[in-house]
Amino acid sequence: MHYVLTLFILNCVRTFFLVHGNIHSEIADEIQRHVSPILAKYSELETINLENQRKIVELQNEVLILKQENDVKTSDLLEVTQQLQKLSQAKLAPNHLSGDICQYVDEQCPRKSREDRQTAHTIAFSAYIEHLGGNNHVGNTLLYNKVLGNYGNGYDTNTGIFTAPETGIYAFLWVTQVHHGSWCSTRMLRNGFILSMTASYAKAASTSLTESGSGTGFLITYMNQGDTASVEMNNPTSTPCNIVSNDKGITTFSGWKIARI
Repeated sequence: MHYVLTLFILNCVRTFFLVHGNIHSEIADEIQRHVSPILAKYSELETINLENQRKIVELQNEVLILKQENDVKTSDLLEVTQQLQKLSQAKLAPNHLSGDICQYVDEQCPRKSREDRQTAHTIAFSAYIEHLGGNNHVGNTLLYNKVLGNYGNGYDTNTGIFTAPETGIYAFLWVTQVHHGSWCSTRMLRNGFILSMTASYAKAASTSLTESGSGTGFLITYMNQGDTASVEMNNPTSTPCNIVSNDKGITTFSGWKIARI
């Protein structure tokens, strides 16, 4: 501000002397020498002032834009908050799963239907020799004529042979019960080849004919679809082998698929 005031006074003095013609040229030059820097500084300040005014306008525009964006986001937040309040106050529809899950599952999917689906791809069987000795084998192959379960229909009671319905890893368990005075060895075969053997023994009792003994075999093996599994007697013909099921124990053959390949 003082630059402008000084400039104004010097210009008035210079103009006065020039009008009245009573000023020496040296004085006029001296006044001009002092006035010129002031005029240059004023021009510089004026340029800076204009630039600052331009920046102020830009900042005001940015503030306006930010305010508009904030208003939009505030409106969106308010709408989301209202929707959450509505959801929190809304009641569950009757068909929503709530309360007793077991009851809901039973209503939507009856137990028998679930069991049927669970056993649709299950492969497992279990059978035992029902009679007391006698005709319980074909050749050397044991006939487990009483079926407890045959999921997948792989076991044949007429032949005593299990045929794999699907390729996979299978487990087999067989228990052999023998009568008194018997020693029996049995073997597990896959496609006619021996995989494992076990033995059962019951000593001859002089005072009782109810002495019994048993042997158990178990194995896990890979089977292709169509492969067979069976249990055979492995005794020399001269050795008595009386395989039975009685009140002391039951002769059984079981198998199940435990994994897919």
